[in-house]
Parts: sequence; C-alpha cells; structure tokens
Amino acid sequence: MSFNYCCNNSNKIPYVILHNNFTPKEKELLLKCLWCLPELPSYQANHNTIFSDPLYDDFLMDLLKNSLSIQDDDIKIVVGGNPPVISSADAQYYENDICINCSKLIYHQRSTKTKIEEFFNHLRNSIAHGCFNIVASTFIGFDHPKYDGVYYTAVLKITLNKLLGAIELFQNTNQLDNLLATILKQQGYEVSDNISDSKLYAVKGEKAFFFVIKRFSGRYIDKDDIHKFIEEYAFHDKTHCKYVMIVDSSYSTKEVRMYLKNYNMSIIDKSSMKHLLSGEDILENLD
Repeated sequence: MSFNYCCNNSNKIPYVILHNNFTPKEKELLLKCLWCLPELPSYQANHNTIFSDPLYDDFLMDLLKNSLSIQDDDIKIVVGGNPPVISSADAQYYENDICINCSKLIYHQRSTKTKIEEFFNHLRNSIAHGCFNIVASTFIGFDHPKYDGVYYTAVLKITLNKLLGAIELFQNTNQLDNLLATILKQQGYEVSDNISDSKLYAVKGEKAFFFVIKRFSGRYIDKDDIHKFIEEYAFHDKTHCKYVMIVDSSYSTKEVRMYLKNYNMSIIDKSSMKHLLSGEDILENLD
C-alpha cells in the first residue's frame, strides 16, 4: 500500500522547530517519552519487555495504529540503506508547515530492532535532541542524526492526545501478562484485575482459565522442565477451571501436551501463540 502524505481534509499550519512555553499536559507527555518508554535505556523505563521479540511485533504495531487512529497508508517504514536513513524529501515535506488533521509516521528500522522498538526510539530521540515542537495540539518531531551532511532517520507527526493515550497504553502493555490480558479482553473474556507474579485468571461463559507464564531455554520443552510447575500448582482446585501454561520461548511436543492433560493442564507454546495473536480464540479448542 502506498504512503499518503496528507489526509483529504488538509489544514496546514506554519511552524518553526524552536519551541518553548509548553502546557503542563504537554510537559507531562514529553517527560514520559523521555524517561518511561519501554525497552529503552533509562532508569525510569520498564525493562524485560516483549517489545524486542519479533513474535509480538505485528500485534503491537496494530495496537499502535489503533491507539493513534491511523491506517497502513499513514505509516512508511524504511529498512536497509547506506547510510540507514529515510528520504530527505519525505522529511522535508513536513518541515515549515504541517496538517493538524492527521497523523503520519515515517521512520527507519534497523535489522536488529522490531518496528515497535524503532518507533519509540525515534520518538524519544526527536525529543532528547530537541528537534520537535507541538503545533496546535499536534506533535511534530524529527530524528535528525548528523553524518557527512544532513540526514533524517524519522519524522513523526501525531495528534497530541492520541500520542498520550498510546504512551499510557504501552506503558501498561509492556509485559506478557498485561499483553495477554489485552488479547483475552479483545476476545470477550473477563480478566481478573489482580495480575501479579505472571499469573492471571480469565472467564467467558462457563469456561474459566488460570494462566501461568513460564520460560525455558531450549527450543523444545522437556517433560522434566514442567514437573516442578505441576507440583507447584497441584494444590489448586481443578474442577472449576483449566490451567494453562504460557511458554512463548519454546515449542511443545505431543508427549508434553499429553503429560499436562493428565493434570487438567494445557499449554500455549510459541507456535500456538502466533494463532492467539492473530485473533483466533484458541482457548475454545484447547486440549
């Protein structure tokens, strides 16, 4: 799909990149972008997030698009190139004046980073380097590194209240348990509010599920790996809910799945997680 540089209801306003006198709400947003974004090197940031895992990248990008109210033709991601930059013409289109009726994202993605990581990296860089402004409740920022000449790695134009909503959403969706809760709610499950220790509880109709998130180092899960898990949760009442182990780091074998079934337990491994992220309600037919 081709990139649309502006909307059909264009309302362009001239601006300069020099800025001052931000409102308290604007300052709050800028501080959050600088200090509290996930997967970025900061003492204030949330670490050990899912943002660097390619398994979740497309789902997280869909969350971003929904939170910013943008479509595929509002985003242009450039991969590769030497130097690794976006088109200067693309960036310069948004210099001097911008339309305040639409949001647009153009940015470069490194091969070692996910799309969602790079969005947050470019957002923070544009603020940290001072190459941004807020124009009539619209954020405009350029990630503007210096090589031999003037290059750009990103231009981000986003409606301010949508950006604030996106930041708050991703601060609360940066761990697998929170992301899983988001997915289950989208599929009509009632999810417990008390999510802690990588455990959560979900109900839909007469079906109830108790989830525990585990990680293993191997490509495949060995039966011995889950023996301790079974012992740990053996005291739970198994008559009213299904116990589900979430293992997004490894694949399960038929032997492991049958072993768990003997204890009223099931598993969502790396393979089945892909189906869950695609919107499929895999719990309906869980072994």
